[in-house]
Amino acid sequence: MADGVFHVVCDGDTGCMVVNTCTITRHFVYCCPEVDAGWNIFDERKDMRHNTYNGGRFFVNTVNKRTLIIDADTRGIMTTVPAPAKENFTTALGDYLVASHGKILRALQYPRDGNQAASASDYYFNLYQLDMLDDKTARWKKVETIGNVVLFFDYHGHGFSQEPNDAAGLKRDCIYFMHKKRMWVRFCNYRSLCCYSIHDGRVDKTMLLANKLGDTWVIPSLCYADE
Repeated sequence: MADGVFHVVCDGDTGCMVVNTCTITRHFVYCCPEVDAGWNIFDERKDMRHNTYNGGRFFVNTVNKRTLIIDADTRGIMTTVPAPAKENFTTALGDYLVASHGKILRALQYPRDGNQAASASDYYFNLYQLDMLDDKTARWKKVETIGNVVLFFDYHGHGFSQEPNDAAGLKRDCIYFMHKKRMWVRFCNYRSLCCYSIHDGRVDKTMLLANKLGDTWVIPSLCYADE
């Protein structure tokens, strides 16, 4: 798929699920290499935004800020989750989904001044966890911490979670995200990887990123330990 972002996630005993999402239309294709003979295409809707996969289901945010829960086998919509209440989506700069240790998290990114973010320190996040009330009903519940977990989001809104060890050099209970700024003098963009602390709201710029490279994460431990 042209203009696509590949995302590889663990999928229990079946190995892994490979998802390719178009950055323009947000349609996506997916396959499990050990099970599927080819790609499965989900392009029935035109209101999709960010998505994530977990346990045989896709979770997809829509234009109207609702979340669809889609069965990966049948491609049928199992549940539609209302948008989080009391959120000002008109000023949101990002609306991201990520699966984290069996939980579905939603991160809403805002500028601190309510208008725009001139620097990396001008961002903050509101974080929600999907609460399944029963098989057909769910809601977004605001959370103040993700414990020892670290979340990563690329510039297109795709992400993953990790629980790092002490040697990884990562800060727990934090969100790592991309900040991009246009330099009109040099007619180019510069990007940096930033770390947002959920505990105190502090933003640290961790490293500058090469402008010519894509937003690529190398995720460890996709294979079982004995392989």
